[in-house]
Amino acid sequence: MATSTGFPSAAPFRQRTLFQWIVLLTLLAWVFTAVVLAIGGRPDPARLRAVAPLIDGPWKFHVGDDSRWAGIPVDDASWETLDLSAPASSNDGDVGLPNYVSGWMAHDHYGYQGYAWYRRTLSIPEGDHAWDILGPTAVEDGYELFWNGDRLGGSGRLGDAPRVVGTRPMIFPLPADAAGTQGVIAV
Repeated sequence: MATSTGFPSAAPFRQRTLFQWIVLLTLLAWVFTAVVLAIGGRPDPARLRAVAPLIDGPWKFHVGDDSRWAGIPVDDASWETLDLSAPASSNDGDVGLPNYVSGWMAHDHYGYQGYAWYRRTLSIPEGDHAWDILGPTAVEDGYELFWNGDRLGGSGRLGDAPRVVGTRPMIFPLPADAAGTQGVIAV
């Protein structure tokens, strides 16, 4: 297309250049994302770990489902004890999340499909702080989290018609009166 001066119009050139920049920036964003995912996650910084302790170590575990297992008075002495501590420098096999802990399939329940419960007693430090619990971050299906028998929340839908979901990290606040007490967390 020529202008009134007889020279070609610059509009098609500007559109082509803009399109090339958009394509280039999109490709760079994809490459950056791929590099970040390939590197994987990093362990939590020491300052964060000091104020946000892991709830790893021994947990009681039982295959099956009974809503009464969320409460305090349950006799879980006959339940299995699973060590849910993350091995040093462990990462999940998917996107490289650090501190990965394998679930029941790595603890002699390979192939089991169904419900199961994890329980543990926690001591909440004293003080005027509000305390939260980070829910499981690598659950294949769904879960519900309980504190002393009271449901704090969950992810997915359990019951007669369960809904499978990809679980994202979720934070659940403990009751305001939990500081300075001991209680049972059940998942």
